[in-house]
Amino acid sequence: MLSLLYSFFLFSALLPIRARGFEHRDLAEHERLRRRHDRLVERYQRLEEEKRQWELANPEAEEPMITPPPLPYRLDQMDDEEFEEALGGDLEDGEEEEEGGLLKRATTTKKTSSTKKSSSTKKSTSTKKTTSTKKTTSTSSKKTTSTKKTSSTSSKKSTATETTSTAKTTSTKKASSTAKTTSTKKTTTTAKTTSTTKATTTTKSTSITTTSTTTTNVEVESTCFTSYSVATTTVTGTGTLPTPSSFVVRSGTSGLQLDGQNYRIFGPNIYWLGLDENVDPNPSYPDKGRVREAMAIAVAMGANTIRSHTLGVSFGNALSIEPSLGVFNDAAFESVDYAIAAAGKYGLRVIIPLNDNYDYYHGGKYTFLRWLGISTDNYGNAFFTNSTAIAAYKAYIQHFISHVNVYTGLAYNQDPTIMAWETGNEWGAYIGREGYPPEAWTEEIAGYIKQLAPLQLTIDGTDGIWNYTTKVSAPGLQVASIDIASDHLYPLNQGLLAQDYTLVQNYSKALLIGEYDWTETHGGQTLDDFITQIESTTYAGDMIWSVFGHDAQCCNYVQHDDGYSLYYPNGNTSTLKKLALKVAQHWYRATGRTVPSKLPAVACPQPELVF
Repeated sequence: MLSLLYSFFLFSALLPIRARGFEHRDLAEHERLRRRHDRLVERYQRLEEEKRQWELANPEAEEPMITPPPLPYRLDQMDDEEFEEALGGDLEDGEEEEEGGLLKRATTTKKTSSTKKSSSTKKSTSTKKTTSTKKTTSTSSKKTTSTKKTSSTSSKKSTATETTSTAKTTSTKKASSTAKTTSTKKTTTTAKTTSTTKATTTTKSTSITTTSTTTTNVEVESTCFTSYSVATTTVTGTGTLPTPSSFVVRSGTSGLQLDGQNYRIFGPNIYWLGLDENVDPNPSYPDKGRVREAMAIAVAMGANTIRSHTLGVSFGNALSIEPSLGVFNDAAFESVDYAIAAAGKYGLRVIIPLNDNYDYYHGGKYTFLRWLGISTDNYGNAFFTNSTAIAAYKAYIQHFISHVNVYTGLAYNQDPTIMAWETGNEWGAYIGREGYPPEAWTEEIAGYIKQLAPLQLTIDGTDGIWNYTTKVSAPGLQVASIDIASDHLYPLNQGLLAQDYTLVQNYSKALLIGEYDWTETHGGQTLDDFITQIESTTYAGDMIWSVFGHDAQCCNYVQHDDGYSLYYPNGNTSTLKKLALKVAQHWYRATGRTVPSKLPAVACPQPELVF
């Protein structure tokens, strides 16, 4: 088995050199990659031998000593920080350290990671043990097999039958990963699922096969997770931010306040919290451990708020809150209830869009139009003018906002964790090129939301508030019951943002950049310039698109290949990780907190929540 593993390492590590012909003609660069490969193979040989010796010395042990996972990076794409992690966290005295493609002698002192197993004592220095995605031959080992497939056929979320915005990239990709892991501890999570996939757990020669078709408590056994060793702090649970107990309110002309202090919105979009398309079966309710990790990621990044489409847009399929017109599936609230309650436990506030401009898997305006037999021509704009469609949407809003959360005991419209309701997501598409909702529609819907939830804020869910081609601004700016105007910047656009500032001040609205491209890979202004422009005000907030963590076993990042995904903390390229750090430092700075020099780590799994 070792020979196969090492052959795989050699092939995967040197593949970039062979596949690209003479791209790596520089012999020094070739030698650098070869020596990195040799060092990693040497480490795995050493640890495999230590594992064999340990198993010989402990034949009665229930659980084997676990060796680290195979290298998840191609060597030519690893920076020094990633290479250091692959070597186990730290360089030893005398080990060679790479910088700029050249080799030098390291003079660092070896440190001990509190989350890794010491190879000399075979004992864990904390409650976690070193992770593994290798298959072991030990008969006492426990295996968890996870196969994930993700697909994207829209600019951000998949399964859209109509993609109308040209400002974002459209892709059709599939990513799959299969991880076989040997486990040394148990993590119990509650996962609501409609899956008929069988999971087999082998413990002490007893095989138990379960098939999940309803809401169940699923015992997930895994230690795949490897700590982010370069971090100086780790989020291991709730308590960093206080649980929301009072409501965010309007203040002055363009500001928000919380308990008499200025409040600005910062955080990530985590769109999949209510219903996920990125796992099998697709769609399905997300594992609760993944939800907790996502909340911890937001806290680690310095967020005070999250935004999630699937917490509010839920109609048109069997797992929806409204699977068919006028028929409500209240069991589907459970995943939404949990995510909102978890956000509160982590001290985060939530923005919930209630509908969508596009035909996504979780529903949108086209769902209502098809139910009612109304034409979907002209970008489905009949949704904003047809009285039957408006009445059907209002019926959904009433049922949704009045729901009582089973975890908190609070009706949604009485929960300070829910900061704001958004009339929809990206109405009118980019800069309103499909046509903004009429002022009368926004006034009726926003007014109805205010009637049902007077303690919470409302956001005009348009994709931009000014069309720089037609010079038309969003009619919702003139609606008194709208508290916050929204724009989405794909790519970042300094001139457009400056115009947003002028408009919100003229109409006395707060401003939220509810989504934006943080990657600098699709043109536009630099992230640094955007951050400076946001921080120059006292009222504007911003939310990146979008955050993903690990799968239910804490083994692999759940993939969503739309070009904007942030796999926290170290699932992106070294360049994107540096940009992610800039975003986090911006949010810490803008909310008046101590700015970290490195991305804080997030423990996976996060502890269970007690309600």
